[in-house]
Amino acid sequence: MPSKPDRAPKSRTAKAGTRPTYSYAEHMPPPTVQYITSPSELDDCLTNFKGPYGFDCEFKALPVHRPMALIQLSNAKTILLIQVSAFSAFPERLKAILEDRSVKKIGHYTESDDMKLRDDYGILAKGLINLMPLARQVDPDFLALHRPGRNVTLAQIVLLYLDRTLPKGPVRVGNWERNPLTKEQQEYAASDAYCAHEVYTRLMALRKKNGIRARPSEYTVNISPRASSTPPQPQTGSYSFARSKRGSPDLAFDAYALWYYGYTVEEILRTFLNMDSEVQHMHAFLGGGDSMVIFYIVTALQRDASLPFDPVALRTMVSADPPSWSSYRTFVEERFPVVEEITSRSAAQKPAQG
Repeated sequence: MPSKPDRAPKSRTAKAGTRPTYSYAEHMPPPTVQYITSPSELDDCLTNFKGPYGFDCEFKALPVHRPMALIQLSNAKTILLIQVSAFSAFPERLKAILEDRSVKKIGHYTESDDMKLRDDYGILAKGLINLMPLARQVDPDFLALHRPGRNVTLAQIVLLYLDRTLPKGPVRVGNWERNPLTKEQQEYAASDAYCAHEVYTRLMALRKKNGIRARPSEYTVNISPRASSTPPQPQTGSYSFARSKRGSPDLAFDAYALWYYGYTVEEILRTFLNMDSEVQHMHAFLGGGDSMVIFYIVTALQRDASLPFDPVALRTMVSADPPSWSSYRTFVEERFPVVEEITSRSAAQKPAQG
């Protein structure tokens, strides 16, 4: 009698909130992360960097979608975070990897990112491996839990195969063009690419143990040229962060989160005005300008002292808008005296004039 096929771990029944948060750093030994902002750095890092690769991309999504800014590639030992927005042109060696159908690039709904790469840079990526249809082929449990036609998120896949919760917070729609990226952005981006490689490794082990002959054509994607020569229209960005107790958007936290993750006051204002009627009314009430966004950011910091932020950046933002400085100067100076000390010390160090 044939043995039953191996299946996913028992964590398939666990709820995401009960599991630890996924991080590439849990792997032993942890992979090396290389943050790359120049062609010379990329050339050095690609030497002896072999696939298959976990693959993901990030872009600045607000107030409108910008070109792809970050490309993440990972193997078992190394994660490359390639900030192509810092390059003068898209790197040819990276383009060659993406367009080589013999090099596997593994991710979740990879065609979505790669169609954007095509539209942004003219890259026709090949050899893209989609985890969801691959899992349906090699794991009976996955097929039973997620019938064809149902959407399955990467977070669900990571929970099933790695027994971890994939972190998805405001950082995901942060400013991926900021240079350098924050430590939190780098950790988020590295984990997204590395988890794809880890899940792929588990699925390949299941396929081998279960003796399943996979059908690559059903989980491999190759990007084709655009059918139309008309360039795509810029898309207005969207987001969904926090909700107030009454169920409406928590605009104070949203404004804070966007500011903390690298957006300017002007960009936050444009984003809000594109999306929310409540913001439009508040904007008119406050007389327009930056004051509304600053009001929301300060409100978030006033009600939750645990929110992280740069006090110098806060003072710079508030003092640049006279109405806001008039309203919040006492809050800034009393709550964050370290800023006063830094400012006073800097002034004392300036050479005398005349």
